[in-house]
Amino acid sequence: MGLTIDRGRLTVSLLGALMAALLATACAPLRSLPAEKEAPFLWEHATKDYVRGHAASAQGIIFFGSDDNALHAIAADSGVALWSVVTHDNVTGRPAVTLNSVCFGSWDGTIRCVDQVTGEALWVHQAKGPVSGALAAQDETVYAGSHDGWVYALTRDTGQLRWRVCTGGAASRWRRAGWQCSLRIFP
Repeated sequence: MGLTIDRGRLTVSLLGALMAALLATACAPLRSLPAEKEAPFLWEHATKDYVRGHAASAQGIIFFGSDDNALHAIAADSGVALWSVVTHDNVTGRPAVTLNSVCFGSWDGTIRCVDQVTGEALWVHQAKGPVSGALAAQDETVYAGSHDGWVYALTRDTGQLRWRVCTGGAASRWRRAGWQCSLRIFP
């Protein structure tokens, strides 16, 4: 199964969607194949702008951010949009999946945590700079770096600041996954 990012669409091949997040984290920048050579895909989901970051998945849901200022949740088996959480700027980093929530950063400087199934906001933490890179979660803590030069450790359930450390420079690194903006999984 393969993963592709194409302008404004998330696409999954006939082999299914379960490997989407695994492949998203392992893929280098991807190239579009000429239309006549593209493999069939199971579904495709359009967004309003580029999808430049990596996806994550849990409980049969694929989570990914977009330059349309939102984190999207898509049913892996059908491609049906379950919910989107809109921020005030791009969402380019890979979300961190926790027990029942998904946490993500935005270029608007927020670190947000929402319910995996409903997208309902659980908490928001405001950094002083964009949060453009991947978040990480371990045990009871969510970690995020920001362009404000700080790495934040927040409690998973409440978003309360556990600690932060100054790195002396931007602590959030955005890495381009590809310039096309849809996610496709091919056999």
